[in-house]
Amino acid sequence: MGIKAHVLDDASSSAVCSLSKALVEKGLYDDAAAVYENLPAPADIHDVVAHNALAQSLLRHQQFEDGWFLIDRMLDDAKLTDRWRYGALIYKAIHYWLTNDVDACTRFIGEAGAIVQKGSIHDIDKSLLAYYYLLKGLTANRQPPTANRRLKPALYRDAAPDTLHVIGESHCLSPHGATVDLGGSLYRLESRLVMGCKAWHLAAPKENHFQRAYLSIANALPEGANLLVIFGEIDCRMDEGMFLRHKKTGAPLDDIIAATAGGFVSFVATLAARQGQQANICG
Repeated sequence: MGIKAHVLDDASSSAVCSLSKALVEKGLYDDAAAVYENLPAPADIHDVVAHNALAQSLLRHQQFEDGWFLIDRMLDDAKLTDRWRYGALIYKAIHYWLTNDVDACTRFIGEAGAIVQKGSIHDIDKSLLAYYYLLKGLTANRQPPTANRRLKPALYRDAAPDTLHVIGESHCLSPHGATVDLGGSLYRLESRLVMGCKAWHLAAPKENHFQRAYLSIANALPEGANLLVIFGEIDCRMDEGMFLRHKKTGAPLDDIIAATAGGFVSFVATLAARQGQQANICG
Protein backbone atom coordinates (compact mmCIF):
# COMPACT_ATOMS: atom_id res chain seq x y z
CA MET A 1 0.00 0.00 0.00
CA GLY A 2 2.79 2.45 0.92
CA ILE A 3 4.73 1.72 -2.26
CA LYS A 4 1.61 2.09 -4.40
CA ALA A 5 0.72 5.43 -2.79
CA HIS A 6 4.26 6.72 -3.19
CA VAL A 7 4.35 5.78 -6.88
CA LEU A 8 1.05 7.55 -7.45
CA ASP A 9 2.16 10.75 -5.71
CA ASP A 10 5.74 10.99 -4.47
CA ALA A 11 5.12 14.60 -3.40
CA SER A 12 2.38 13.54 -0.99
CA SER A 13 3.48 13.77 2.63
CA SER A 14 1.09 10.96 3.58
CA ALA A 15 2.38 8.69 0.79
CA VAL A 16 6.02 9.31 1.71
CA CYS A 17 5.29 8.59 5.38
CA SER A 18 3.36 5.43 4.52
CA LEU A 19 6.16 3.95 2.44
CA SER A 20 8.82 5.07 4.93
CA LYS A 21 6.96 3.48 7.84
CA ALA A 22 6.66 0.17 5.95
CA LEU A 23 10.42 0.17 5.33
CA VAL A 24 11.21 1.06 8.95
CA GLU A 25 9.04 -1.79 10.21
CA LYS A 26 11.02 -4.16 7.99
CA GLY A 27 14.26 -2.85 9.50
CA LEU A 28 15.32 -1.20 6.23
CA TYR A 29 16.34 2.05 7.89
CA ASP A 30 18.64 3.37 5.18
CA ASP A 31 16.03 2.69 2.49
CA ALA A 32 13.41 4.45 4.60
CA ALA A 33 15.67 7.46 5.17
CA ALA A 34 16.22 7.77 1.42
CA VAL A 35 12.45 8.07 0.99
CA TYR A 36 11.67 10.52 3.80
CA GLU A 37 14.77 12.72 3.53
CA ASN A 38 12.76 15.10 1.28
CA LEU A 39 9.50 14.66 3.18
CA PRO A 40 7.18 17.64 2.59
CA ALA A 41 5.95 19.49 5.67
CA PRO A 42 2.44 18.47 6.79
CA ALA A 43 -0.23 20.42 4.91
CA ASP A 44 -3.33 19.13 6.70
CA ILE A 45 -4.51 16.87 9.51
CA HIS A 46 -4.04 13.75 7.36
CA ASP A 47 -0.37 14.65 6.92
CA VAL A 48 -0.03 15.25 10.67
CA VAL A 49 -1.43 11.78 11.37
CA ALA A 50 1.01 10.28 8.85
CA HIS A 51 3.98 12.22 10.31
CA ASN A 52 3.05 11.02 13.79
CA ALA A 53 2.76 7.38 12.70
CA LEU A 54 6.18 7.48 11.02
CA ALA A 55 7.74 9.22 14.02
CA GLN A 56 6.38 6.58 16.40
CA SER A 57 7.68 3.78 14.17
CA LEU A 58 11.15 5.37 14.10
CA LEU A 59 11.18 5.81 17.88
CA ARG A 60 10.05 2.22 18.47
CA HIS A 61 13.00 1.06 16.39
CA GLN A 62 15.43 3.27 18.34
CA GLN A 63 15.93 5.59 15.34
CA PHE A 64 15.79 8.52 17.73
CA GLU A 65 17.42 11.33 15.78
CA ASP A 66 15.02 11.09 12.83
CA GLY A 67 12.00 10.35 15.03
CA TRP A 68 12.56 13.45 17.17
CA PHE A 69 13.16 15.55 14.06
CA LEU A 70 9.63 14.69 12.87
CA ILE A 71 8.13 15.38 16.31
CA ASP A 72 9.88 18.77 16.42
CA ARG A 73 8.63 19.52 12.93
CA MET A 74 5.06 18.90 14.08
CA LEU A 75 5.55 21.19 17.08
CA ASP A 76 6.85 23.95 14.79
CA ASP A 77 3.54 23.93 12.91
CA ALA A 78 1.50 26.89 14.19
CA LYS A 79 -1.72 25.28 12.89
CA LEU A 80 -1.28 22.07 14.90
CA THR A 81 -4.41 21.33 16.93
CA ASP A 82 -4.25 21.09 20.72
CA ARG A 83 -4.82 17.33 20.52
CA TRP A 84 -1.79 16.67 18.33
CA ARG A 85 0.37 19.31 20.01
CA TYR A 86 -0.35 17.74 23.39
CA GLY A 87 0.71 14.30 22.12
CA ALA A 88 3.95 15.66 20.64
CA LEU A 89 4.75 17.47 23.90
CA ILE A 90 4.24 14.28 25.90
CA TYR A 91 6.53 12.35 23.56
CA LYS A 92 9.20 15.02 24.03
CA ALA A 93 8.76 14.91 27.80
CA ILE A 94 9.21 11.12 27.76
CA HIS A 95 12.35 11.51 25.66
CA TYR A 96 13.91 13.98 28.10
CA TRP A 97 12.96 11.86 31.11
CA LEU A 98 14.73 8.87 29.54
CA THR A 99 17.79 10.98 28.72
CA ASN A 100 17.90 12.29 32.30
CA ASP A 101 17.24 15.92 31.38
CA VAL A 102 14.76 16.58 34.16
CA ASP A 103 14.57 20.33 33.52
CA ALA A 104 13.61 19.82 29.87
CA CYS A 105 11.12 17.11 30.81
CA THR A 106 9.55 19.45 33.34
CA ARG A 107 9.35 22.22 30.74
CA PHE A 108 7.50 20.06 28.21
CA ILE A 109 5.20 18.66 30.90
CA GLY A 110 4.40 22.28 31.81
CA GLU A 111 3.51 23.08 28.20
CA ALA A 112 1.29 20.00 28.01
CA GLY A 113 -0.28 20.99 31.32
CA ALA A 114 -1.20 24.38 29.89
CA ILE A 115 -3.30 22.58 27.27
CA VAL A 116 -4.94 20.51 29.99
CA GLN A 117 -5.72 23.70 31.94
CA LYS A 118 -7.37 25.19 28.86
CA GLY A 119 -9.83 22.30 28.95
CA SER A 120 -8.77 21.16 25.48
CA ILE A 121 -8.61 17.50 26.50
CA HIS A 122 -11.96 16.10 25.40
CA ASP A 123 -10.43 14.26 22.43
CA ILE A 124 -6.98 13.56 23.87
CA ASP A 125 -6.08 9.90 24.25
CA LYS A 126 -6.55 8.90 27.88
CA SER A 127 -3.21 7.08 27.95
CA LEU A 128 -1.40 10.31 27.04
CA LEU A 129 -3.18 12.05 29.92
CA ALA A 130 -1.89 9.29 32.19
CA TYR A 131 1.67 9.94 30.98
CA TYR A 132 1.25 13.60 31.88
CA TYR A 133 0.39 12.86 35.52
CA LEU A 134 3.01 10.10 35.77
CA LEU A 135 5.84 12.30 34.47
CA LYS A 136 4.70 15.23 36.58
CA GLY A 137 5.10 13.09 39.69
CA LEU A 138 8.36 11.50 38.59
CA THR A 139 10.08 14.79 37.81
CA ALA A 140 8.99 16.12 41.20
CA ASN A 141 10.64 13.11 42.88
CA ARG A 142 14.01 14.10 41.45
CA GLN A 143 13.84 17.60 42.92
CA PRO A 144 15.01 18.54 46.44
CA PRO A 145 12.27 17.91 49.02
CA THR A 146 10.33 20.79 50.51
CA ALA A 147 8.75 21.23 53.93
CA ASN A 148 5.41 19.77 52.82
CA ARG A 149 6.61 17.19 50.28
CA ARG A 150 8.31 13.87 50.99
CA LEU A 151 10.16 13.27 47.74
CA LYS A 152 12.88 10.80 46.80
CA PRO A 153 15.99 12.55 45.47
CA ALA A 154 18.16 10.05 47.33
CA LEU A 155 17.04 7.33 44.91
CA TYR A 156 18.89 9.10 42.11
CA ARG A 157 22.48 8.80 43.28
CA ASP A 158 25.70 8.86 41.33
CA ALA A 159 26.38 6.27 38.65
CA ALA A 160 26.51 2.67 39.86
CA PRO A 161 29.09 0.10 38.69
CA ASP A 162 26.38 -2.06 37.06
CA THR A 163 23.35 -1.32 34.88
CA LEU A 164 19.95 -2.99 34.98
CA HIS A 165 18.28 -2.42 31.60
CA VAL A 166 14.53 -2.02 32.05
CA ILE A 167 12.33 -2.78 29.02
CA GLY A 168 8.61 -2.22 29.32
CA GLU A 169 5.47 -0.19 28.76
CA SER A 170 4.68 2.98 30.72
CA HIS A 171 5.57 1.43 34.08
CA CYS A 172 9.23 1.22 33.04
CA LEU A 173 9.45 5.01 33.32
CA SER A 174 9.11 4.92 37.09
CA PRO A 175 12.37 3.12 37.96
CA HIS A 176 14.43 4.94 35.32
CA GLY A 177 17.47 6.71 36.71
CA ALA A 178 17.16 5.21 40.17
CA THR A 179 20.08 3.44 41.86
CA VAL A 180 19.21 0.28 43.81
CA ASP A 181 21.02 -2.40 45.77
CA LEU A 182 20.15 -5.86 44.46
CA GLY A 183 21.77 -8.80 46.19
CA GLY A 184 24.63 -6.69 47.44
CA SER A 185 25.40 -5.13 44.05
CA LEU A 186 24.61 -1.54 43.15
CA TYR A 187 22.70 -1.06 39.90
CA ARG A 188 21.54 2.00 38.01
CA LEU A 189 18.26 1.41 36.20
CA GLU A 190 18.05 2.54 32.57
CA SER A 191 14.68 2.21 30.87
CA ARG A 192 13.59 1.69 27.28
CA LEU A 193 9.94 2.22 26.49
CA VAL A 194 7.67 0.21 24.19
CA MET A 195 4.58 2.39 24.47
CA GLY A 196 1.26 0.52 24.74
CA CYS A 197 2.77 -2.96 24.50
CA LYS A 198 0.93 -5.86 26.13
CA ALA A 199 2.38 -9.22 27.11
CA TRP A 200 -0.14 -10.55 24.57
CA HIS A 201 1.61 -8.66 21.77
CA LEU A 202 4.91 -10.33 22.60
CA ALA A 203 3.22 -13.73 22.97
CA ALA A 204 1.44 -13.49 19.60
CA PRO A 205 2.49 -16.17 17.09
CA LYS A 206 2.37 -13.68 14.21
CA GLU A 207 5.14 -11.05 14.21
CA ASN A 208 3.95 -7.52 15.00
CA HIS A 209 5.49 -4.09 15.46
CA PHE A 210 5.71 -4.49 19.24
CA GLN A 211 7.85 -7.61 18.83
CA ARG A 212 10.02 -5.81 16.30
CA ALA A 213 10.42 -2.91 18.73
CA TYR A 214 11.47 -5.27 21.53
CA LEU A 215 13.96 -6.94 19.18
CA SER A 216 15.43 -3.56 18.22
CA ILE A 217 15.99 -2.73 21.89
CA ALA A 218 17.35 -6.12 22.95
CA ASN A 219 19.66 -6.36 19.93
CA ALA A 220 21.18 -2.97 20.80
CA LEU A 221 22.06 -4.06 24.35
CA PRO A 222 25.40 -5.74 25.08
CA GLU A 223 25.84 -9.48 25.35
CA GLY A 224 25.46 -10.54 28.97
CA ALA A 225 23.31 -7.52 29.87
CA ASN A 226 21.00 -7.77 32.87
CA LEU A 227 17.37 -7.08 31.88
CA LEU A 228 14.29 -6.23 33.91
CA VAL A 229 11.27 -6.82 31.65
CA ILE A 230 8.04 -5.09 32.69
CA PHE A 231 4.92 -6.01 30.70
CA GLY A 232 1.51 -7.43 31.58
CA GLU A 233 -0.30 -4.67 33.47
CA ILE A 234 -2.35 -3.64 30.43
CA ASP A 235 -3.32 -7.28 29.90
CA CYS A 236 -4.84 -7.40 33.40
CA ARG A 237 -7.26 -4.48 33.19
CA MET A 238 -11.01 -5.00 33.43
CA ASP A 239 -11.68 -3.13 30.17
CA GLU A 240 -8.69 -4.33 28.14
CA GLY A 241 -6.62 -7.45 27.71
CA MET A 242 -7.31 -10.97 28.96
CA PHE A 243 -10.57 -10.44 30.85
CA LEU A 244 -12.12 -8.47 27.98
CA ARG A 245 -11.17 -11.24 25.55
CA HIS A 246 -12.72 -13.79 27.90
CA LYS A 247 -15.97 -11.79 27.98
CA LYS A 248 -16.07 -11.34 24.21
CA THR A 249 -15.14 -14.86 23.13
CA GLY A 250 -16.25 -17.03 26.02
CA ALA A 251 -12.85 -18.75 26.02
CA PRO A 252 -11.82 -20.01 29.49
CA LEU A 253 -9.96 -17.27 31.34
CA ASP A 254 -7.38 -19.72 32.69
CA ASP A 255 -6.51 -20.76 29.14
CA ILE A 256 -6.13 -17.15 28.02
CA ILE A 257 -3.91 -16.39 31.01
CA ALA A 258 -1.72 -19.45 30.39
CA ALA A 259 -1.31 -18.67 26.68
CA THR A 260 -0.55 -15.00 27.31
CA ALA A 261 1.90 -15.48 30.18
CA GLY A 262 3.51 -18.57 28.69
CA GLY A 263 3.96 -17.05 25.26
CA PHE A 264 5.32 -13.82 26.71
CA VAL A 265 7.88 -15.55 28.94
CA SER A 266 8.92 -17.82 26.07
CA PHE A 267 9.47 -14.85 23.75
CA VAL A 268 11.57 -12.94 26.29
CA ALA A 269 13.54 -15.96 27.55
CA THR A 270 14.32 -17.31 24.07
CA LEU A 271 15.66 -13.97 22.88
CA ALA A 272 17.65 -13.43 26.09
CA ALA A 273 19.27 -16.86 25.75
CA ARG A 274 20.18 -16.13 22.14
CA GLN A 275 21.76 -12.81 23.19
CA GLY A 276 23.45 -14.22 26.28
CA GLN A 277 21.42 -11.83 28.43
CA GLN A 278 19.93 -12.35 31.90
CA ALA A 279 16.18 -11.70 31.81
CA ASN A 280 14.32 -10.89 35.03
CA ILE A 281 10.55 -10.61 34.57
CA CYS A 282 8.32 -8.32 36.60
CA GLY A 283 4.67 -8.92 35.68
